[in-house]
Amino acid sequence: MLTTLYESAYYPETQMKWNPIPGGEFIKNHFIPEIQKRHNLLLPNQNNTLLGLSTGGRGVALIALENPGLFVAGASLSGDFSQENTPDERLMTAVYGSFYQEPLRWKGRDNPMARVSE
Repeated sequence: MLTTLYESAYYPETQMKWNPIPGGEFIKNHFIPEIQKRHNLLLPNQNNTLLGLSTGGRGVALIALENPGLFVAGASLSGDFSQENTPDERLMTAVYGSFYQEPLRWKGRDNPMARVSE
């Protein structure tokens, strides 16, 4: 995935775009369906699992949240789950804009801790 935050959307303030399609949207709407179609993998009831390190660990949580029922387990090693705790973090700012101007983006759909009850 190179440099993506598994974002669900881009915004006018987004300066870092890994692809024309946001990473989270790409995985949910393009990658998973293509793997299912081409290789008959990542289908429901196949005991699918996820593994990710650092930002990939964040991806584990967001991919699981955005694809309920598809994965039976996930392991996140050093994933960053609560980006509002580091409001000056450059990667988050490059995608979501300034925390101080757009706190709801930082605390909303793409924040694994905000969605922990899911």
